[in-house]
Formats: sequence, structure tokens, C-alpha cells
Amino acid sequence: MNTWITKNGIQIHRIICLYANVYMVTGHGHCLLVDTGPVAFQKFLARQLRRMDIYRIHGVILTHTHYDHAGNAAFLQKNFGSRIMVHPAEAGYLKKGLSSVPGGITAFAQVMERLASGIEPKMLEFPPCEPDKLPVSEFNKPFFDMLVTVMATPGHSPGSVSVVVDREVALVGDCMFGVVPGKILPPFGDDVSQIISSWQQLLATGCDIFLPGHGFGVSGPAVEKNILSLSS
Repeated sequence: MNTWITKNGIQIHRIICLYANVYMVTGHGHCLLVDTGPVAFQKFLARQLRRMDIYRIHGVILTHTHYDHAGNAAFLQKNFGSRIMVHPAEAGYLKKGLSSVPGGITAFAQVMERLASGIEPKMLEFPPCEPDKLPVSEFNKPFFDMLVTVMATPGHSPGSVSVVVDREVALVGDCMFGVVPGKILPPFGDDVSQIISSWQQLLATGCDIFLPGHGFGVSGPAVEKNILSLSS
């Protein structure tokens, strides 16, 4: 487990659920979880939270509603008393327990998309739950007295959001990938131009590290390099 601490003492803990990252943000006596991991790792996630002495999570922000990010939202809502917050564009997916699947961007992802064209939708389902919509007008409103705000960063999915902590660290979901060194474009997405625009907006926050839903942290210079590469 990795931990980042901002200048104002807010702590960000990464819980790795095999191939998906879950982030616990703590400060001022409150706990905020960003993403929840897939259902298959529900027991593992619960065990990690107990080890951290976390028995109440005041809010869960979903960067988007794909099964590997929203899989344990219903469990946390029921067992930890959590508000499950999501962009209005994806609230319906959370209530249904099944999200739309973006197309492949990279050549490998396009091959995988063709191979998975006949996949059973049930493999992508997750327990549904009642969403607490994040009004767009409140995207820059601090949460629980912490310097934590939410911004829309579409491109991977229509309602993708990122969580900015103290203007130092951004939790970006699948807006960026940290799996392949030097390459941050997610393999799947709805709109590459929107993704690049979202990267530019994230850089403008002043954050110097970006923590994705998969893989490792991404630096500001790496983001700039990828923008130049894809824009040329």
C-alpha cells in the first residue's frame, strides 16, 4: 500500500485490488473513498479497510461506473453507511448495475473488443445501488471540510470525473493509464480528443502527480509529453 500526504496533511492511501486501484482519502476526521474495485475483491477490500481501522466511510466518489470501479459500491453503501456519488450522466448505470462499454482505442484493445463482442453482459454487471448525483454546479465544492474537489474529465466515458486533492494530487480513474511506462492513453475510451482535453484541464489544476485507476502514478511532464505526442 502506498501513501501520499499533502502539505495540509490530507492522506491518500492506495489499495490495490489486483488490477484496479482504490484510493482512501482521510483528513479532518473524515474518510472518502475514490472507486471501489471489482466485486471479486470485495472481501479483500473489506479486510484492508479493517486493517486501517476504517469502519465508516462518509462518501464514495466513483470516477465512472465500469464494473471494476463501481463493483463494491452497493456493499459500501450498505455496510459502511456511504454516500455513493457519481456524475449525473452515469447515475442510471449505477442504478442498473451495468455500464456501457467504450470502444477500443489502441490496436490491442480493438482486437480485444472484437474477441469480446459476444461476451455475456452478466460478466460486466455489478450490484446496483442508489446514486447520490454530483451536481455539475458543485464540482468545485470542497468535501467534508477537506480541500478535495471533483472535476469532469470525460473521454473514457461520458461521466468520467477526477478527484483533486489539495491541488497536489489528482485521482483520475481511467482518464489516464499507468500500466505501460511513458504511455498514459487508456486502451478503451469514447473520445480521444476529449481525453486529451481532460489531461490539459488536469494539468491546469497545478497537481504534480496523477494517480490512475490502473497502474502507477503519472507525473506532470509525462502528461505534457503524451499531449504533444498525440497532438502532433
